[in-house]
Amino acid sequence: MTSLTARPGAADLQSPFDVVAQRVPAQRRTKRQLLSASRALERRALAAGVDTVLVTFQDRRHLTPPTRDAYAGLARSGATVHAFARGLVSDYRPGSTGLSHVALLPHDPLALEWDLVVLGRTFSAAFVARDLTPGATADGADLDRPFSWTQTEDPDLVSACADRLLARLP
Repeated sequence: MTSLTARPGAADLQSPFDVVAQRVPAQRRTKRQLLSASRALERRALAAGVDTVLVTFQDRRHLTPPTRDAYAGLARSGATVHAFARGLVSDYRPGSTGLSHVALLPHDPLALEWDLVVLGRTFSAAFVARDLTPGATADGADLDRPFSWTQTEDPDLVSACADRLLARLP
């Protein structure tokens, strides 16, 4: 694996949260609530046989072994999965399939977001959340950490979210 990071200048792009929240009102939710919504979207993506999954984790500590297994399962189902976070070792290669990791620069706005974008022929959606307490430690209160969150299946918004993430591939 090499130490590639997301493309320089990508941090200047509007984030997926910014794209969706301009048109779909965001709500305040805890990490605990969002875990349930994220898992539901992951299951729906698996059932629909989506082609591409793009997911941001803010920091590599949030890409836990069970979470990595869930996304590896989506990759085994035939989806190309790109996981973005600070602190990852990038293993993305152009044209790669399966699960790849993309390191974010510390100042990239995605380092404040938890996004899940799924693209398929019959189902596409974007789950976007912005951390309202950036820099909080991962202690026992982590599941109560607040986020501003919204979700959409609007094809134009989902596509715009995907574009913002794909532009960050090295």
